[in-house]
Amino acid sequence: MLPPFSSLPLIEQWAADGPATSGIILPDGCMDLVTDGETIVVAGADTRARHFAGADNGCPMWGVRFHPGLLPGLLDIPANLVTDQVVPLEDLTRTRVSPKDLHDIKHLMTVFPAGAVEPTSIKIADQLWRGISIEQVAQSASWSPRQLRRLSMRWFGYGPKHLQRVLRVRRAEQLLGNGLRKSDVAAWCGYADSSHLWRDRRDLNTPAR
Repeated sequence: MLPPFSSLPLIEQWAADGPATSGIILPDGCMDLVTDGETIVVAGADTRARHFAGADNGCPMWGVRFHPGLLPGLLDIPANLVTDQVVPLEDLTRTRVSPKDLHDIKHLMTVFPAGAVEPTSIKIADQLWRGISIEQVAQSASWSPRQLRRLSMRWFGYGPKHLQRVLRVRRAEQLLGNGLRKSDVAAWCGYADSSHLWRDRRDLNTPAR
């Protein structure tokens, strides 16, 4: 059994091993602050896999990945402003972050305004991760489905239905990585069958042409 999404790391540092090379980035609902040592960009949540061209200058890249719903509150921007985009941080906010700040999460969090984290967004992401129906998620917060969608667009960059689809594939990938059988993973994650799982994986993990 996987832990609830809210118990997974809210913020994670990462770094390319040497010069950043091209590849494919899979959707996971997260947003990143990324730097090559000079410019910091915000990588918005991806609706599906996308190609990454690598660093033009051949420099290493590093960054910080934020749990779904976290970074928009810290930067005070709507997540859907950067969905499927990579945008310079200075174009989005007055908050000043330096490349070296991305090496120290504890210090990085002092850069953002106190109380900027919206705990409700973390709770909603956790409920969708656990497969709770969108109708139940909305009811638990005393919202209409329309209100949930509007807030999801601001917090996550897309509606709750797509976020749940992304998180379900992410959950399935983790279970498959733990060695579970395809049919068991499909059943555990709420797919109709293993073919349904593979179709979702193919659709989300294949970059648009």
